[in-house]
Amino acid sequence: MKSFFDRDPIRLGWIGTGVLVALLVLVFNYQSIPGWPGSSSYVVEFTDASGLQPGDTVQITGITVGKVTSIQLVGDHVDVEVHADTRDRRLGDRTGAAIKVETVLGRRFVELRPDGGGELGDRIPVSRTTSGYDITDSLSQLTGKLEGTDKKKLSDALDSISTVTENLPENLQSAFDGISRASATVADRDQAVRDLFTETSAVSEILADRNQNLTALISDGGTLFAALNDRAATIRSLLFTVTQVSNELRGLVADNAATTPPALAELEKLIALLNENHANINDAISGLRPFATQLGEVVGSGPFFSALLHNITPVNLHGQGPGSLGGGR
Repeated sequence: MKSFFDRDPIRLGWIGTGVLVALLVLVFNYQSIPGWPGSSSYVVEFTDASGLQPGDTVQITGITVGKVTSIQLVGDHVDVEVHADTRDRRLGDRTGAAIKVETVLGRRFVELRPDGGGELGDRIPVSRTTSGYDITDSLSQLTGKLEGTDKKKLSDALDSISTVTENLPENLQSAFDGISRASATVADRDQAVRDLFTETSAVSEILADRNQNLTALISDGGTLFAALNDRAATIRSLLFTVTQVSNELRGLVADNAATTPPALAELEKLIALLNENHANINDAISGLRPFATQLGEVVGSGPFFSALLHNITPVNLHGQGPGSLGGGR
């Protein structure tokens, strides 16, 4: 049997890389493992889940807490199974859900709305859910109805309206004339309107290319607002403390209103006196240097003063000084 060091290093490298990648995936996605402590799965019933797909996010107050795992049609409703991390958030027995639009391109997400005082079971019924509004389908239905309009009948109706408007009072006829001019203006700007829709299509393509960036921007904004909400209590406490300090300072100024002006006046006099004697103070400080040097020499030779005083006695006292010839002892 080969030892560990005698094995193929390339094969060992691939095995080690695979194990490392598996560990990284496990570390960063352990919360999405069904049955993991703190994570839960719920079945949310919707009457319409158009546009929602497995893998779409699940959010609570703008914060992503999970993903949609499966979508299944059951009878007259749709069962949407979601997996969410609810360790830091309590979902009551009246918790609701809604399908909302996450991006301008129509990407959806499931929003959970915590409510109630009990514990949420494993299912949210249709009575507490709302489905998203699909503007694309609505416009498609409108287009189909317009295409099915009888143009001849519509033209006859407009002719009848024209005949009726000829016999209208002057005020109403002026209003219809304004509407007619507005319609003519729109007709004259037909090419401009077409160009506008063309540019709108280009903008839609750019937004589609930047979908991930827009999603990240909205997600980061939600994270920022959530952090601000979490810091709301700290900010309120800071503002309260600043208010207290301000009140104390006002009280201090009010208590010392009588003594502060005289003290400031004396301080101004002292400063003026120091300014007048600035040169003298400089001279005194300059004279301290030789004095300090000599003082150091006097006391530096031992625990005593050592000084030589020249001509301390008169020079004409011959024999009178201590130790001189003929002098006193």
